[in-house]
Amino acid sequence: MKVYVVKSVDTNFVSTIDKIFTNKQDADRYAAIQKEKYDFVNFIVAEYQVFNNMDQVNVNALAI
Repeated sequence: MKVYVVKSVDTNFVSTIDKIFTNKQDADRYAAIQKEKYDFVNFIVAEYQVFNNMDQVNVNALAI
């Protein structure tokens, strides 16, 4: 399973995880909206593989 992590980096180069999504389009849209609100912060969408076998995972438990 892939997740899409929206990271933010401010002008002091402080990097934080802002939000995690299971859908890339949602992550991209969220990052774009945040960039409009906070133009002094960079928002980056990164893709991560977190599980290989979904038979062992309850997807509802991953919702944030």
